[in-house]
Amino acid sequence: MSNKDRDEKGDLVFDVISRKTNQLVWRTAWPAAASLGDIPLAERKPELTYL
Repeated sequence: MSNKDRDEKGDLVFDVISRKTNQLVWRTAWPAAASLGDIPLAERKPELTYL
């Protein structure tokens, strides 16, 4: 099986939210693909980073 067959595809969405108003300031999205075949499903977790 090629890596292309194992790629998981979706959209990557990036939001910027104002800390002061808690409102969306900016949003962008683009198609994305990742090869996650080597990472067991049980170990995949969403991650949020607050700067």
